[in-house]
Amino acid sequence: MGPGEQGEMAMDLSWQFARALGQAFAGTVDGVYVYDREGRFLFVNPAGARHCGLEPSAMLGKTWREAGIAAWVMQPLDPHLAGVFATGRPVTVESTNDDRAYEHVLSPIPGDDDGIVAAVATTRDLTEGKRAALEHRAALDREREARGAAERARDRIAVLQSVTARLTAALTAEQVAEVIVDEGTRALGVAAETALA
Repeated sequence: MGPGEQGEMAMDLSWQFARALGQAFAGTVDGVYVYDREGRFLFVNPAGARHCGLEPSAMLGKTWREAGIAAWVMQPLDPHLAGVFATGRPVTVESTNDDRAYEHVLSPIPGDDDGIVAAVATTRDLTEGKRAALEHRAALDREREARGAAERARDRIAVLQSVTARLTAALTAEQVAEVIVDEGTRALGVAAETALA
């Protein structure tokens, strides 16, 4: 087989590989990207392109800067992508801004010569999960505050019931005055303790 035929066969295998990747990752909601050593996109699935607001064809063969992808999403990946090529070890990175959050899992694709020929990134949109967690935490805080208010109200009701019972049991004006002084002193002490706490 001549050099021209080998080149055509390699291109045909690359096309078949790209097509197989496309079919394998077409239905996933996670973004899947394959990068070369220079950070150019070799493969992008439809979900990955949507994450970037582009079509896959607008990304292939370009770096994220050339494709015009937001720096907050991609810039945190640059040193880690270089690290995957250097070490051959996978890494997980998160990128966030005020509106969105993504988790990127970068993994090496080894070649025949034990070197790394490409890196694959799987990107998951964490935004809704993070929002739900924040809303859940806020709901727990509100519930905790409501329980505290209910406990304080229950304590006040118990005090009022106690005072009412003592006042009802008092037979003389002196006994009524004693109840009022005792309860007033106790209430002032509780207020002072609360203020110091």
